[in-house]
Amino acid sequence: VTMTQVAKDYGMSAKQLNLILKEKSIQYKSNGQWVLYAKYQGKGYVHSQTYQIPGSSQTVMHTLWTQKGREFLYYLLKDMGILPVVERVGE
Repeated sequence: VTMTQVAKDYGMSAKQLNLILKEKSIQYKSNGQWVLYAKYQGKGYVHSQTYQIPGSSQTVMHTLWTQKGREFLYYLLKDMGILPVVERVGE
């Protein structure tokens, strides 16, 4: 799934969540695409997908999160006190 989809589960934007992961040294931007640092690569958290820009011969790469990656993010964010919207009590 896209970072936008993951972020919406937490009531935030993809930009906010990407910045949290950048600050935690989990990912960085390379050629316009968010990629994981070596420590997190090869764990099955993400995969890249190529998209062609409509009406153009140009393509861009997007990072998509797997279910395993979403679980990793869940525990990371939970440790930071950030819960998904559906788990928040009394808000």
